[in-house]
Amino acid sequence: MFVPAGMVQGFRNAGDRPARRWVVGPVEVAEELRAGERPREKWAEVHERHRSHDARSYLSDGLTSPEFRITFRHMKSGGSKRQYRQVARAEGRQRTREALLDAAEHEFFAGQFENVSLEDLAARAGVTKQTLLRHFSTKEGLLEASALRGRDRIAAQRFSAAPGDIAAAVDTLLEHYEQDGERSLAIGALEGRDGVLGDLVAHAKRLHYDWVEHAFAPQLARLRGRARARRRAALIALCDVHVWRLLAHDLRLPRAEVRRTVIESIERLLEDGDGAR
Repeated sequence: MFVPAGMVQGFRNAGDRPARRWVVGPVEVAEELRAGERPREKWAEVHERHRSHDARSYLSDGLTSPEFRITFRHMKSGGSKRQYRQVARAEGRQRTREALLDAAEHEFFAGQFENVSLEDLAARAGVTKQTLLRHFSTKEGLLEASALRGRDRIAAQRFSAAPGDIAAAVDTLLEHYEQDGERSLAIGALEGRDGVLGDLVAHAKRLHYDWVEHAFAPQLARLRGRARARRRAALIALCDVHVWRLLAHDLRLPRAEVRRTVIESIERLLEDGDGAR
């Protein structure tokens, strides 16, 4: 392992000869020799035998005699500084990445992503074009990463309610739409597009379908065949962002009424009856 210079304090000064220095592997040794003494051979022998061991193993080889006094006061501080620098660099890279993702998200939902340049995206994030390319390689790669970040955030919110709790499921749904409903509508408007834009629509649909399966799992588990398929399709429609927009914006219902309307509709849909067939 690397032992920082300064770890070896030196040897007892027993004569008038000036100190000499040499390097054995990565270790810088300060030697003060008595006349006629030759500790070099001893040091080289021990160093070779313990090159892959922790530096503390040297203490067992006679190097704590008055001629060889070793301390480790710099090892901890040096390692801590290196670790701090590594953590700081990692945090800096993450901040840059988040700034670029924020820039992509802003331009996309402003309807400008297809026309905005890499230079403009980088400038909005406060970095250079080359930095953007180092992180995401392409403009499409940046948009895809931004979409995945948004999907993960929404999934963490939507899937937080326990399966079968209709009221809690509707609460998380309305919270999502109140925060990101307009963005969900913007993604839905990309239906039929190719490439990464088409993938955005597919990912959003899959998330919504999976959430329905999660939120109403106990109720759907009681159904079979076509009855289950019909109830599932109806739940997907009832919980769609367009229904929220119709109730909250077009009909201008208060939030409490929107919540009650959606909960009652779901409860009636899932009531027992001929739905089991």
